[in-house]
Amino acid sequence: AWSSPGNPAPLLHALGCGAEDTVSVSLLSLAVKARAGGWQLGASVMCPGMRRAWLLDSPDTPFLMLAESLAVQHGVREVLLAEDSSNDEGRDAVEGSVVSLARRVGATLTRVPSAQHHPDVPAAAEAVVADRPLAREALSVAVAYLQVGDLDPWQVSAAEPHVGLQYDVATARALRVFSPSAGIRSDDDRSLYGLMNETVSAPGARKLQSWLRHPAVDAHAIRKRQQVVDLLCALPALREVLRGRACLRRMPDLERLAVRLATKQSKLADLMGVYGALQRCHRILQEVRVACDETAGSGDEPDARAQSFRKTYTATLEQCFEETKKLQALVEEAVDLEARRRTSSPWLIKASFTPTLTRLQASCVLVEQNIDAEFQHLRSLVKGPESRVKAEESPAHGHHMRMTKKDASTASLASIPGIRVLAVQKGGVLFQSDTLRSHSVELGGLRKQYMDAQEAVERKVMEVAGTYVPLLGRIGALLGDIDALASFAQVAVDENWVRPTLIDITSEHLLELTDLRHPVVEHAVRNRPRGQYVPSNLCLGCGMQAARRVAVLTGPNMGGKSTFASAVAICQILAQIGSFVPAASATIPLRSHIAARTGAGDSPTKLISTFMSEMLHASSLLKGCSQSSLVIVDELGRGTSTHDGYGIAHAVLQALVDSGCTALFATHFHELTARVATDRALENLHVSAHATGDAIRMLYDVLPGACDRSFGVHVARIAELPVEITRDAAAYLDRLEGDRPGAVDQESTLDADTLELEASSVSDRTHSSKKRKTTIGA
Repeated sequence: AWSSPGNPAPLLHALGCGAEDTVSVSLLSLAVKARAGGWQLGASVMCPGMRRAWLLDSPDTPFLMLAESLAVQHGVREVLLAEDSSNDEGRDAVEGSVVSLARRVGATLTRVPSAQHHPDVPAAAEAVVADRPLAREALSVAVAYLQVGDLDPWQVSAAEPHVGLQYDVATARALRVFSPSAGIRSDDDRSLYGLMNETVSAPGARKLQSWLRHPAVDAHAIRKRQQVVDLLCALPALREVLRGRACLRRMPDLERLAVRLATKQSKLADLMGVYGALQRCHRILQEVRVACDETAGSGDEPDARAQSFRKTYTATLEQCFEETKKLQALVEEAVDLEARRRTSSPWLIKASFTPTLTRLQASCVLVEQNIDAEFQHLRSLVKGPESRVKAEESPAHGHHMRMTKKDASTASLASIPGIRVLAVQKGGVLFQSDTLRSHSVELGGLRKQYMDAQEAVERKVMEVAGTYVPLLGRIGALLGDIDALASFAQVAVDENWVRPTLIDITSEHLLELTDLRHPVVEHAVRNRPRGQYVPSNLCLGCGMQAARRVAVLTGPNMGGKSTFASAVAICQILAQIGSFVPAASATIPLRSHIAARTGAGDSPTKLISTFMSEMLHASSLLKGCSQSSLVIVDELGRGTSTHDGYGIAHAVLQALVDSGCTALFATHFHELTARVATDRALENLHVSAHATGDAIRMLYDVLPGACDRSFGVHVARIAELPVEITRDAAAYLDRLEGDRPGAVDQESTLDADTLELEASSVSDRTHSSKKRKTTIGA
């Protein structure tokens, strides 16, 4: 197969480069039909590095939101579009939507002409594509493009994009789930993945990436992960052993090795990598067994966390490990382990493994003895000591002897019968006898036969090992799970995170977070001199205000509104991958959808302005909203007139309320805060600041109530805008606010006493995680 952005491994292997970061790279093949009753999507996600394929045939929107979810879940880098040669009137609309999709996900778009479509799909995928005509078409395009002749080594399954927490590319970028340029082993802690990635193996890093791309919605599965993380937090010794060099750290990549074993390119070294990984697996099982036994309490009942670990992971791992015992025995019987320990020679099959190898090795030993005897005979003829007449072997001359020019002249080599001078070099004279030459040729032939027999036996051994591929892949996936969960535990201990309580979204909307922090921002602030993160509380749907599920968030520019809103969404993702969350306590409902828009920029090359980009984001955001959605909207309505912006923000806020979703709506349109009095679904929150005259100090706390000013002029002074400009701006702002009907004087809303109360309460917050009640005038 050729290389492409969605299949870079062939090029990297040809160049001898490591391809660890590209093992999970995928491409997405699409076949879309725009019909009167709606759009129909056929999709095939192909991961050549892992030999996996996922197929989908389902209705979709003209925005291809389902296809975008697939692209996010699988880290797609290339999109294939099956070009339709028919004169279908919807063809142009389809192509435009696919082009837009490729741009959104940052993937290369490749158009595949209809002439290059594969007429049939491999038999291995026939059961999956049955009754899925568009999925069949998408798969046939991908198979032809990748030049895959046989899908038998591949694992083909139906894609399930709805089974999990969905979010689109814009949300991933807004929350900075991944760093745009980071590979799977990146230490970039400016992204959520970079901060969470304390894994010590490639399968663990891939598993973490997979979970972040596609968080779970199954409460039972999530709680199982939480229990394992809780156990590993409570047992630091076990956590360190699992992450140590004897267990997971630098463990051979079993998933990748299993894929290689399924091909004809695998070598004995790959099998030995599998053998080494299985030995480490045995050590892991021993350590977990001992640690779980020690967690039993004073009674007879074992720790529930240890039980979950055993039942979910180690019991399955033990069963799989037992099924590989014959493979391990085959390696120990067939491979010459002792020879490898003594020397750095390549892995070889034992000579005693087959009669043919035994016979050929015995013949080689006999000829080598004859060569040694001939060496001694030649030394006696030239009458030279062993230290001066050296026996050598080279590809050009075979076995021969070397002596210095002076010694050769003294010994009169040319006059000795049966000796032939091969070459006169700077390092000496090379010579051999006819007998030595004959033995050397014979040994070369025997060695070739021996290596041919070795290769034949090796192929048979590798064929047997290939039958264990599904089992090895399963073991590799389980080890990746354990590594990822150990990483969760390490981060939770290092960052002081807490286990969240999960509730069913269909029963209640309660979202309660105490001392919430943004994990990435907190990590960055901690590394600054005298840096200290100010946590905040959030309670939507609590107590007597159970209906309040949409918060209107106001406050100063640079006050932390976006950081707070993003932290809430990040906690949702962390909770649904089974991780602990950055808070003192957390009650989080399970959701099926997250949408976040925390800023938009223009794209002149695509003829899209900043405002148009914002409207496109808002349109996409609203199309996926439901009762189980969490929505983050930040400063909607910029880039146009104040009245237009307010009108749009007002209408979008109403649409969010009507959808039944939970939302945080950060805005500088302070008039929206008045809606709380007439809409039971809304609640006002604001970020605090301490303003005295022309100065302002951000307190970064989130408190109940509304703020009727954005303090933009104060922030401009902090940015050192020229004094005359900020003075004129303040004067003009005072005139505007004085003319505004029903204007409220700043001191009536944020008077000095209230601001001092906020300052002291934030100071108390940094030393205590207890909840407090602060009343702010609205």
